[in-house]
Amino acid sequence: MARQARFPTALYEHDFVRLARTERHARTRLRWLGLAHLQEGKSYAEVAQALKVHTKSVMSWVKRLARAGLEGVREQGGRGAKPKLAAGEASALQEALAQAQASRAGGRLKGRDIQRLMEEQFGVRLGLSTVYDTLKRHRLVWITGRSQHPEHDPEVQEAFKKTFAPEVIRVLPEGVELEQVDLWFQDEARVGQQGTLTRLWAPKGSRPGVVRQQQFVSAYLFGAVCPARDEAVGLVMPWVNTAAMQRHLEEIAAAVPAGRHAVVLADRAGWHLTPQLKVPANLSLLPLPAASPQLNPTEQVWEQLRQSHLANRCYSGYEDIVEACCRAWNSFVDTAGAVRKLCSRTWAVLDS
Repeated sequence: MARQARFPTALYEHDFVRLARTERHARTRLRWLGLAHLQEGKSYAEVAQALKVHTKSVMSWVKRLARAGLEGVREQGGRGAKPKLAAGEASALQEALAQAQASRAGGRLKGRDIQRLMEEQFGVRLGLSTVYDTLKRHRLVWITGRSQHPEHDPEVQEAFKKTFAPEVIRVLPEGVELEQVDLWFQDEARVGQQGTLTRLWAPKGSRPGVVRQQQFVSAYLFGAVCPARDEAVGLVMPWVNTAAMQRHLEEIAAAVPAGRHAVVLADRAGWHLTPQLKVPANLSLLPLPAASPQLNPTEQVWEQLRQSHLANRCYSGYEDIVEACCRAWNSFVDTAGAVRKLCSRTWAVLDS
C-alpha cells in the first residue's frame, strides 16, 4: 500500500475495516470507515463526499489519530443525559438482582421491585422506563431460566467435566481405543395431550388464549444425539421402561459405523442402569452425575422441539401424538448442522 506524505504514519498501522465491523457506536464506526478510505488513497474531499460529512471532520479524525491514537478517534460521549448508574456498577447491579431473586420464596422480580432496589442500594430514583433502559444498558435481559434439579451438586458436576476422558476410558471394553469412540447423549421426553404452552407473538397489551387439553393420552420420544457426527436416532414409544430402552439402544448401535464404538451418556433412571439391559457390543453406557439434567444436551433438543412444534396444540389421540413427534424430530435432525450446533459441549471431548 503506497503511503501519501500528507498522512501520518499512524494511519497505516491499523486495520480500520476490521474495527468498523466490530464497532457498536455509530459515530466511531463512521470514523473507522473514513480512515479506511484514506488508507486506500482517497483524498479528504472524496472521503467527505462518500460519507456525507464535512471535509474538516475527516481532517480532524486524522489529527486525533496522530495525537492520541485509536482512543483519540473514538466517540467520547458528553452528549445527552448522563446515565444515573455508573458503568462500573454493572456487576454490582447484576449481583444485587441475583440475590434479590434468590431471596424470594417464589415468583419473580417486577419493575417496581427493581426500582426500589436501585433506590435503596444505589441511591438513584428512576422512573420505570428508565429502569428498563438501565437494565438494557448494563446487558441485563429478560430470559426464561434453565431448570435444574433441587438436589444438584455443582462441585460433582464440575469434577465430572474435568475427569470426563478417564470416565469414558473406564467404561470401554478391552481392545477399544479412545480414537475409536463416538459420544452419544440419550434421553426421553413425554409428549401428550396435557402439553406445554410457549410464548407467541401478539399485539402489545393483549394476552391471547391458547387451548390446552384436559385428557391424559401421551407418548414418549426417545432421542440420542452424536454432536461430533451431527447424527441422531429417535424412537416414539407408548411407554418408558427397560424394553423401550433396549429397543432404543439397538437402534443407536445400528447407527454406529463399523469399527467405531459409542459411549452413550444418560441420566440415572432405573431403565438406563438396570442389569436386565443387553447392551450391544459396540456400545458402552456412562451414567451422568445424579440430578444433573443440564449436562445432557438432549434436554435442549426437547426444549427446541416443544418451542417449534409440540407446544400450543391439541392432539386427537395417540396416533396424532406419534405423528407430531415424528415430524418434529425429523424436522430437527434433517437440518444439516442442527445436532452439532445445539448439542456440542466444550467439556465433552476426548483427547486421544
